[in-house]
Amino acid sequence: MDIPIVLVSVPVQFRFLAKKELFSIPFLGWHLRRSGQVPIDRENPRAAVKSLRAAAAQVQKGTPVVIFPEGGTSIDGEIHPFKGGGFVLATQSLVDVIPVTIRGSRRVLVPKTRYVRSGKVEVIIGAPIPSRGLSSDALAARTREIMLAVFSAG
Repeated sequence: MDIPIVLVSVPVQFRFLAKKELFSIPFLGWHLRRSGQVPIDRENPRAAVKSLRAAAAQVQKGTPVVIFPEGGTSIDGEIHPFKGGGFVLATQSLVDVIPVTIRGSRRVLVPKTRYVRSGKVEVIIGAPIPSRGLSSDALAARTREIMLAVFSAG
């Protein structure tokens, strides 16, 4: 549910960095390509670097890129370690990271199920975190720390 939640909650035009497998799903893949989303091959490091360059081109044009830093759905409800690619993108592009924390989506759609329930979902958009002067690891750690604090407060 996080993708549709972000789509209706974030008030600016943006692009997603999405796993390439989604681009092969009928209709969804067509829409992802037509709307300019950026595929990433998480199994192929060279292809992943190429995807990050495509995302950097979007950022340099002024279009924000949304990246789910865990790289997948958390089955146990915990916030898992963040993947580094998005933070490398931010530090190399010298753009701020804006942490977006979603609370309550697991109650609306339990992972690995298809039954959508009603419920309250909160989207908390944090203050920008400047990437200038930080390593990608330090930026990831700072972002995760902020998101954990917000997530735990709910």
